[in-house]
Amino acid sequence: MRVKLSIPSVKLLCWFVVHEIMTIYQLQKEIIKQLKLEMKPSQAALYLDDYALLPHHIAKEVLREDDFLCLKTVSLQEYILEKRKHDEEEETYTSKRVKKDAKIKREGRLREERRKIKKEQQKMKTLKRKIEKEKNELLKSKETKTRRVGKKDEEEKKKEEKKEEKKEEKKNKLGVNDAQNKIKKSSPPFQGLKRTKKRNQRRRMLKRSYREGIFTAAANVSDAYTNEDYQTQPNACNTSTIEPNDSQVLPSSFSEEPPQLEDENIAAESNIYQQDTTYPRGNDEDTSIGFQTNEANSPLVVNYDHYPSVDFQNNPPSIGDHLAIKTLELTSLYTPEISDWKKVILKELNLKEHFVVVEFLEGCSQPSKDGGKFELKKKRKNSEEEEQREEESVVTIMLGDLFDVRKL
Repeated sequence: MRVKLSIPSVKLLCWFVVHEIMTIYQLQKEIIKQLKLEMKPSQAALYLDDYALLPHHIAKEVLREDDFLCLKTVSLQEYILEKRKHDEEEETYTSKRVKKDAKIKREGRLREERRKIKKEQQKMKTLKRKIEKEKNELLKSKETKTRRVGKKDEEEKKKEEKKEEKKEEKKNKLGVNDAQNKIKKSSPPFQGLKRTKKRNQRRRMLKRSYREGIFTAAANVSDAYTNEDYQTQPNACNTSTIEPNDSQVLPSSFSEEPPQLEDENIAAESNIYQQDTTYPRGNDEDTSIGFQTNEANSPLVVNYDHYPSVDFQNNPPSIGDHLAIKTLELTSLYTPEISDWKKVILKELNLKEHFVVVEFLEGCSQPSKDGGKFELKKKRKNSEEEEQREEESVVTIMLGDLFDVRKL
């Protein structure tokens, strides 16, 4: 692009080539550089038809071919003054905006402060009212107190005395309750309905009849011998302590009759069917041996009621003593029942907690507490079963569950 150029300071007219991409500020630089003018690009300015071109515009957008441009020098003072004017105008505009914003903020602050002051004044008023009310109430209460000092003192004394009496009563009650709780009452458990009582009574009768039936059979055999034979025999049983009871009827389940020994002193029974009753007779030694075996198998009755009773509180027994006890036990049908006499060794005695640790002797044991009829039993080893039996022989019993205790 070609442009006409005139420089009045140098009195120069010429053509100048302009690149389309260049800005006007770059064009000023190239003109000053190529023509070697003594000025700075900031002091120069291009004019088109007496209109100044802005330095940041592109030449392609503003200029055309054969345009007449004029490069003039601008003094620094004029440039600075123009710049200051422009800056002042901007400052005035911005200052006005800032002032408006500041006014708005001040007004908002003042409003908030006024609201706070009003709230504080209201709070002070309410506090003053409360203080005045409290003062009036205190004055009234003082006046009433001065009038009723004597009456109130008496009433307060009475109240304090009543409180002390109540505290003493509570302490006494607590002491009695503690003593009662420490000593457990041994009350008999619920024995069940009439049906269960009758059933248990029948079973006891059967047990007694079973025991006494064996003893009566042994007594009948011993009565058949004379005094001479009794003295000659080496191990004769002492039947003086056994009292036969013929009135009781033996149960029908005992099919075997008691053994009778052959001897000359026994009365011969009448031969109803006229049969030959001659049997081969053995030696005297055989009869004595048979008598001894029957005597050894027959159990001896011990009357534990003749032994001295035991008092755990006044005269407690020592550890290791042999005792005979009766306890309250549950049957297989879960009904309470007083057990028979059982021989026991005392292992431990704790009177504070009211229990006794005891080991059953051979032939005596506690009823098993295993599962019921339909409970599945787990498979166990023989060693575990033996340990369980040993643990069952040593048992802790509460003093309330002991029905009767005798010292052997």
